[in-house]
Amino acid sequence: MIPASVTDIHSSAFFGCMALQDFDVDPDNPVYMASEDGTILLKKDGTVVSYPSAMVNSDVVFPDYVTRIEAGVFELSYRAMPDYIKSVTIPASVTALGEGLFNGLIGLTDIYFGGTEEQWSAISAGTGYDADAVTVHCNWTGN
Repeated sequence: MIPASVTDIHSSAFFGCMALQDFDVDPDNPVYMASEDGTILLKKDGTVVSYPSAMVNSDVVFPDYVTRIEAGVFELSYRAMPDYIKSVTIPASVTALGEGLFNGLIGLTDIYFGGTEEQWSAISAGTGYDADAVTVHCNWTGN
């Protein structure tokens, strides 16, 4: 468990921890919280800061309250199991994606985005997905 006293988690804090299946954060932590699936987010704005490297889920679905997904969120995942993540679902509430976010995810085939194509174009530049291998589905509602 990440205690309430931890108020700064460096982007490489979990580097080398290849067996993490989820994160648990003390509910009294003033800065961080864990989503239902064990992802670490900033409480203030729903920014995803870390995704468990060995989460047993090939289809990543971020909740509707996520507003930003930081660079390096999937770095441990692609180092541990580069072809495991097959799809990522991103809600329309996301307005920023980190540089190189999808780098190394060689198994990624689909990105489901709740926003429009224009919104996707505005946030996806430099995220590192292979446009020839990955299909982006905009206006996704989960159907």
